[in-house]
Amino acid sequence: MSNSKPVPEGTVIMAEHQFAGRGQQNNQWHAEPGKNLTFSVLLKPTFLAVADQFDLTRAISLAVYDTLCPILGDQLKIKWPNDIYYGDKKLGGMLIENLLQGSVIKNAIIGLGININRKTSPKAQLMQPL
Repeated sequence: MSNSKPVPEGTVIMAEHQFAGRGQQNNQWHAEPGKNLTFSVLLKPTFLAVADQFDLTRAISLAVYDTLCPILGDQLKIKWPNDIYYGDKKLGGMLIENLLQGSVIKNAIIGLGININRKTSPKAQLMQPL
């Protein structure tokens, strides 16, 4: 039996170094220390039906876009459903894991990774799968 208390909605957990981040289709991601912003956010969208879970992905993608657009401008793009591009380079991405309870989403863990200081060659994408 665990003595831990439930984590409140809105909790953010940051990772300075990510060496086994998960992406779609079992891709793993590596984020060098001090080069990327990587974090997870816990939401409890119990108001959202399981059939509407893509609405959460859409909302998070648009929130990331709306946050970065004033800084980066019109070269910022979303490659639906979960990749963020600046020009033709991948700037970051997200993965949402939902815990379902009946017909609603009990918990959603939103994992985000955004490159902020990583330098690459012009032909390479900013975030690379392992």
